[in-house]
Amino acid sequence: MIMVASKAKRSAAAKKAARTRKRNARNKGVTPTAEKKEKSHHVVMVEAGYKSWLTRRRNFISKKLFRKPYKNLSSKRERDNVDARLKEEYERQGEAIIEEGLPDKISAPDKVMITEQLAVLATQIKINQYLKKTKSGKKLRPWHFIEFKGGAGRESAGIVDLLAMRKNFDKKGNKKLGMKEGDSLEIIQIQVKGGTSGNPSKKDIKRMKKVSEHYHFSETLLSRWKTNTVNFYRLGNDGGLEEVAPRTIFS
Repeated sequence: MIMVASKAKRSAAAKKAARTRKRNARNKGVTPTAEKKEKSHHVVMVEAGYKSWLTRRRNFISKKLFRKPYKNLSSKRERDNVDARLKEEYERQGEAIIEEGLPDKISAPDKVMITEQLAVLATQIKINQYLKKTKSGKKLRPWHFIEFKGGAGRESAGIVDLLAMRKNFDKKGNKKLGMKEGDSLEIIQIQVKGGTSGNPSKKDIKRMKKVSEHYHFSETLLSRWKTNTVNFYRLGNDGGLEEVAPRTIFS
């Protein structure tokens, strides 16, 4: 009797877990089977590489600061300290790698994951380098960025990689819209590519153009980063790519 009750409880728990997975999948707009199929072996390896890198670096910093692994830290203050150091380290190394390229001794999954993230970081840095400056050196109207990340810090599903946004202070343009200066926004959609990754397909370009038309984005661009160089391309209606001078768009 006890065994039957136990089996019934396990069955009920399993059914509840299945319902929860289905509900979460519906909220994301995919079925559980489709969600599973979307994760290829390559993606799983990249995510594993990213998590492994985080664990190694956290433990290294933790042992250096507190002489014990990260998981054995006793307070939130200690963990926050380690995480802050990890973030600083990543940003410092990221800017160096953007200029100098990835180190030779790096695993394939780590290389793909890091290349994706550094391509986005390089794009943001380069965009704000084209801003006009005051006599004192202060940058005018800086761009703000929105990234769309999925699991393990990688790109999420969907065609939009990065949005560059800032307030629009064009007096005439805002007046036509019945707004005051700074009320409207300049929004640029950017697909980011790093390393040897291929260009977006004609189908992808068509999807991006549809998104831009729907939200009235100012531009639809491709950004390509490859060791100390970021090039920008305008996506044409015919699926072609036209290189553009960043200063004419982002200054």
